[in-house]
Amino acid sequence: MTRAQKLLLTAATFLVALTGIVYAIFKYLGDSLATRWPSLFSGADDPFTAVHHPLEPWSLDVHVLAAPVLVFAFGWIFKDHVLAKLTAGGVPARRSGVLGVILFVPMVLSGYLLQVVTRESLHAPLVVIHLISGGLFALTYGIHLLLAPKRPRNGSGLGALRMR
Repeated sequence: MTRAQKLLLTAATFLVALTGIVYAIFKYLGDSLATRWPSLFSGADDPFTAVHHPLEPWSLDVHVLAAPVLVFAFGWIFKDHVLAKLTAGGVPARRSGVLGVILFVPMVLSGYLLQVVTRESLHAPLVVIHLISGGLFALTYGIHLLLAPKRPRNGSGLGALRMR
């Protein structure tokens, strides 16, 4: 896995997780937070609005636009990192990596379906699946990064492009 791949995957995961958390707080906790801090939630006094905070639509927009970058980054490392580690003999497949791959599928599928499903009986379970799988994926990825063996810098890669 190259430094560029790791950087893109980590940045996309962080951005998608952060905007997902912010959006979930605004969307699903907005009413209760608005009663506590009405000055922060401008939509609290309008009974006809679905937006609880001015940044709610922005957080959703960034979340939806950053998610394909995460899917791209995951696809970019899939063959050379994920499959290579799973199929290589003598290389222990870490539980965090395997769990991350497993959680990635329902997270992505539920995220795409949330954008097109209009029936409330399907929408509510998709929200739960997306929140759980997305939250666990972000947590698992963070753990995976912490457990990753640190490679010594040997002067190759992007860091070697220094002016002399």
